[in-house]
Amino acid sequence: MPDTLSRLIYRKPEANDVQRLFAIFGDPQTNMFNPAGPMASLEHAQRVLNHWLEQWAAQGYGWWAIARKEQPAHLIGFGGIAPLNYLTERRINLGYRFAVEAWGQGYA
Repeated sequence: MPDTLSRLIYRKPEANDVQRLFAIFGDPQTNMFNPAGPMASLEHAQRVLNHWLEQWAAQGYGWWAIARKEQPAHLIGFGGIAPLNYLTERRINLGYRFAVEAWGQGYA
């Protein structure tokens, strides 16, 4: 299998990524194992994206927007690290979510 890093582009999210974020995070299939279920609205996606952008500005790291090198304008997922309150402790959490079209290709 080819190296994943050589097949994908990772970049900081941008304000215009909100529609694609909602398409991926709002898809019931991408949330089969998410107790919270799919993202319910574009407004929720905007709040999440704003939070990610604020984290990048404050911390210098966060979630990435991910695309295939041959289609850099079409995002297939989001993933990265972010601080998370886990019970009573602050921890760094690794997470990702890929569009169904990207499943089964060795990206996760």
